[in-house]
Amino acid sequence: MKIKIIEDGSLASWVRLLLIVAGIGLAVIALEFDVPSWVA
Repeated sequence: MKIKIIEDGSLASWVRLLLIVAGIGLAVIALEFDVPSWVA
């Protein structure tokens, strides 16, 4: 299942990609800091 960004080029695709990247980034940060209480 490929994410068509260049083909589609729509704003929704970029927003979706940014949300995925941000979600992964937040998950990594949470793991790095041993999931502080303010996350929950």
